[in-house]
Amino acid sequence: MHLGFDHRTWHPNQMSSQRTGFLVQVHVEEVPGKGLGVVTDELVSKGQVVWRHLPGAFTVFDEQGFRELITCMDRDEVVFELTHMHAFEDFPGCMIRALDDGIYINHSIRPNLATNNTEPALPALDSNAPDYIQRVAQALRADRFSLLATRDIAIGEELTNDYNLDDDCPEYFDELYALYEVDEGYLEDGS
Repeated sequence: MHLGFDHRTWHPNQMSSQRTGFLVQVHVEEVPGKGLGVVTDELVSKGQVVWRHLPGAFTVFDEQGFRELITCMDRDEVVFELTHMHAFEDFPGCMIRALDDGIYINHSIRPNLATNNTEPALPALDSNAPDYIQRVAQALRADRFSLLATRDIAIGEELTNDYNLDDDCPEYFDELYALYEVDEGYLEDGS
């Protein structure tokens, strides 16, 4: 199951132009050695919320929904999806896909953004409930899952996050990584 968009008509390069989770002015540009990245157009203060899950700007997948999504995709499109999803320990079996430019926040081992884990944990959701995906989508809108600045960020600086810190992908996702031979070298960068 999935929630958030019609995957049958969606293309990986199609971003949501109407809805964005960014709370600061940003733009997307080519970043040397990384492809596209998100760059701030304003000063950002340490602790400031920079991005959050906004209704219409993300979708949630369980295993069946994600497998349905990639059924009609070629290998490059599947690899793009696999490398542009995130997961949280709070939501077993779920993968989340940003539909705004937040998808272009690149990985760094010295990031300037981090998930707001200072907020208290939410009560556990029943992953067997028929409305589990809808409840996950609702819960993601809590500040606990927003991205905060870990330090002051200058105008023109790329926004980055350490993918390894929130990496709690379900087993099926890891299996698909292996099946599609995704190169995880981008998680070991020196930046």
